Amino acid sequence: MATSAEIDALYESTLKPRLESLEGLRHEVKGYVTKAVLLVGTPAAILFLSGLISLALPSSLDWLPTAVGFVGLFAGVGIAGVKYLIPGFAAFSNYRVRFKHEVAAEVFKIVCPTASYAPLDGIAESVFEEPGLFNTRGGFKSDDRVRGRIGQTPFEAADVSRSYTTGGKNSRTVVVFRGLFFHIDFNKTLRGVTLVDPVGAASTSIGDRSGLTRVTLENPAFDAKFAVYASDDVEARYILTPSMMERILALQSRTDKNIHLGFKGTRAYLGVNYGRALFEPGIKASTSVEAIHEMAAHFALAGGIVHELDLNTRIWTKGVDDSLLDAPDADDSTDALDTLAKQGNLTASTVWEAAVKATGSHDETADAGAMRPSDTSIAVDRSGAGVVINYGLGLGFFVALSVWAVSVALMLAAARALPEAMEMPDLAAAVAWIPEIPYAARVAATLPFAWLIVGAIVGFFSFLMWAVRVRKVEIAPDAVRIWRGLRPIPRTYARPLYGKIVRVDKAVYVGKSEGFAMINASASPMLSAAEAPWVASEMRRALRETAR
Repeated sequence: MATSAEIDALYESTLKPRLESLEGLRHEVKGYVTKAVLLVGTPAAILFLSGLISLALPSSLDWLPTAVGFVGLFAGVGIAGVKYLIPGFAAFSNYRVRFKHEVAAEVFKIVCPTASYAPLDGIAESVFEEPGLFNTRGGFKSDDRVRGRIGQTPFEAADVSRSYTTGGKNSRTVVVFRGLFFHIDFNKTLRGVTLVDPVGAASTSIGDRSGLTRVTLENPAFDAKFAVYASDDVEARYILTPSMMERILALQSRTDKNIHLGFKGTRAYLGVNYGRALFEPGIKASTSVEAIHEMAAHFALAGGIVHELDLNTRIWTKGVDDSLLDAPDADDSTDALDTLAKQGNLTASTVWEAAVKATGSHDETADAGAMRPSDTSIAVDRSGAGVVINYGLGLGFFVALSVWAVSVALMLAAARALPEAMEMPDLAAAVAWIPEIPYAARVAATLPFAWLIVGAIVGFFSFLMWAVRVRKVEIAPDAVRIWRGLRPIPRTYARPLYGKIVRVDKAVYVGKSEGFAMINASASPMLSAAEAPWVASEMRRALRETAR
């Protein structure tokens, strides 16, 4: 292991300048996170403290904090997701990749010069599950893989995470394991399996122990700290000699974390459960020299384990099996997004594109064979210079229009009654132009301020539902024209700038010919599962037919 002075020298000469060059990215990530938290956290705080805030308001307005908090939270989540969280995720991914290659890799070189470090690769899930140490439930992630030799002993280690969500009304995330996992060539050949569990480990972390026998050993201090399960109690004692038990106790004392051990075949498996990531960059503040020392200690733990457990002592003619050093990388089935992430080249657009595809985006090939559904009312007219797709106005349009009209009536009636209800006659002149609205006036008079807010909110969303609903699309040589709601004049999207059709599940959009946009213009209402690919195919065909 490198000395403290050597690590300090590395920090001053190499790591500090590199960390300073990463400060721009760190501040960018921190800015995105801060803005998203403020945008979502402020209305969430209002909602959480609504009961306390309402005490300072008149009794007729005690509902207001809840309404403001709910609307603000709904809007905040949507805005933060597109404007801050997606760009923030891309910026953090790039920052993380550069940190691992430019900082963590340098720390590793000085601590473990005889091993190799692959910061974005991990141990295979099959290796993690092989001894049966841990609960197999949940998703598996691994990175920061180290492979090499300590003396004669081959080993590989990685940062590993397994967790799952319980689901249901009181859903929570259960962390099965989060820490360093070691896969080591053992100095003995075994017939069965022996597992050593820390006594304080959560039941949700431990794997199935059926078929194994609890083994009591002749070391009270060891039995107080660990529970041993084995398929062969004689072999368990053969492995866990008095000196081995003392070494395991010393290792546990050194790490001060839950240590899990498994012995099977020609391998020893060891997990140190830290409950957190160990080699990730800081966001709140730049990585300090103290954090670098801690990282170096984690990298050095592999050597400590080999020496503590005396695995370099080869007995009973057990040779060295270094096949684990040549194991192929786990097949993660990486897509384009994974590749860009590992290269540190993510952008907000690539993240958004991946998210859209995950929700059901389809390309031209997927829609090519779509046929006109027999029960559709959508009309496609090719008689003119262009192609016109007429959706008409369905029942949902008229329902939304009716809800909007009622909401506006209630909102206006509430505004007219507000000055009298709040005993503010000076405001009467401002609303005198509002006529008496039958029925709505009687309802609004009960709680005018409440109905004003409710009318505004419901009216806004119902307005969007009918006003932006696509009723007709014309694809002409010079432009794509889209009529929405009751507007007599279409919105025009000039060609060739707009010349791409994007289908996301049951809706169709028109986008720019080049590149990828986070938000595309809607070119259809919500369609049926059969109509959507057919309409997308017809629109692409129309673009080809009318191209200049």
